[in-house]
Parts: sequence; C-alpha cells; structure tokens
Amino acid sequence: FGREAEAASAVTALTERVTAIRARAGTSSGRTAAVLYPTVGGGVTYAYGTASMAHPQLEAAGLRNVFGDSPERVFEVTVEELLGRDPDVLILLYGDGDPRAVEQGLTGLPGAANLKAVRDGAVMTQLFNFTEPPSPLSVDGLERIVDRFGAKP
Repeated sequence: FGREAEAASAVTALTERVTAIRARAGTSSGRTAAVLYPTVGGGVTYAYGTASMAHPQLEAAGLRNVFGDSPERVFEVTVEELLGRDPDVLILLYGDGDPRAVEQGLTGLPGAANLKAVRDGAVMTQLFNFTEPPSPLSVDGLERIVDRFGAKP
C-alpha cells in the first residue's frame, strides 16, 4: 500500500514496547501458568500449547506454560489434567459476556478449588483478542499479564 516507512516505524515501536515489558517482568520467575478457554455453563475447557500466541506471551511475562509440551495451538483438557499440572497462574480467555461468569466456568468445576492458582487467587480473565490472533493487541495482553503477575522474587 506504499506505507513501508509507517509499517517499519510501527514494528519498531511494538518491538521496543515488548522489550520494555519483558524488562519489567524480569527474568523467569519459575512460576507456571496455563492459558485456558473455559465454557461458561459447563462443558469443555480448552488449553493453549506452543503453536498459540499464548505460549510466547507467557514466556515474555516470565512464566512457564504448563502445556508447553504440546505442539498444538488449542486442545481440550480435563480438570484432572489441570490438577496434575497444577499451574501457579491461570489466564482465562473469553469472547464476550461477564468475566466473572467465565471465571466461575472454571472455578465451579468439581475439583477446581484444589488448583493452586484458584486457592491463591491467581486467576485472571482476559478478552480473547488480547492473546489471539497475534496482533498489536497481543502486546496489550502481555502488558496486562505482567501488570498482574509480574516477576516475584
């Protein structure tokens, strides 16, 4: 479209912003996290693996994706699987509606109260577009994650 200079400037600005956010997050905290898409009202819960934007977002925030061993973008998980991986942090994605209902969609599942993240109140809801698809909004999502769960000593 003849806007190469503007595009290069926008890319540079985003790269600088991500670098600044990563610096704020500090080095890896050793904490684990899962990015999930729960179904409100019961049903399937989805998790995000390494082919998703959620994975580099967690890495940039200094968190380790408990589903980082999955090459898939998104896949179904059970509460038992979550309990077995027991992440320190949960980020719950949703498309619309009440974020409290989204959180309840996960925390209300049988056994979910035993998850470390739930017990510690380390559960964050985030609109889906702040994580996927990869876009400048993903940088906003990263910033929100770091603001909430920035590196702890």
